[in-house]
Amino acid sequence: MLRYLHGRIAGTFDGGVIVDVNGIGYEVNVPDASVFFAKVGEETEVFVAMLVREDDVSLYGFASPAELRMFRLLMTVNGIGAKASMAILSALTIPEICAAVRKDDAGAFMRANGVGKKTGQRIAMELKDKLEQIPELAPYVYGGTVEVKTPVPETNPVIEKAIGALVGLGLAKQDAEDAAKAAYEDGITAEDLILKALRAAR
Repeated sequence: MLRYLHGRIAGTFDGGVIVDVNGIGYEVNVPDASVFFAKVGEETEVFVAMLVREDDVSLYGFASPAELRMFRLLMTVNGIGAKASMAILSALTIPEICAAVRKDDAGAFMRANGVGKKTGQRIAMELKDKLEQIPELAPYVYGGTVEVKTPVPETNPVIEKAIGALVGLGLAKQDAEDAAKAAYEDGITAEDLILKALRAAR
């Protein structure tokens, strides 16, 4: 079973993107508002669900494990399949879905194409007791957000320089490593990383 694809967004099609992984192009259905439509030509990671039917094998892709988990969760609702789940994720963000479930707001789900009031009520009712039990979604349940961290390379000269400076400023080596890696983001300079890590370590 596929969990994710790492490759280049080679193009788009109606309802999805083509992910080129080592010269093989995978058609991946994504939500209408997916960030992947703006990443043509870029290399990225797509978290995927593969659905196998008698006459079809389809991939559904998402920008985070939380989106993938929400997609799978929505499909546990009676009468909700992949198409309806994608419509909901195209119309609502994860915090909006969680808020609608928490408030029994069936109308919020009606913003999704093809979802009526009764279906919205069913979604809100059936998901109410499930959301908090799922680690990837729990941070969103009460209106929180999850910061998406830039993956940190195992060896990075900016991070190494920052760690050395932080140790020189009195931090223990492990504390300096943890602070530098947590504060790292793509494109940051060593000087800015040092300052950011220092603020976080205080």
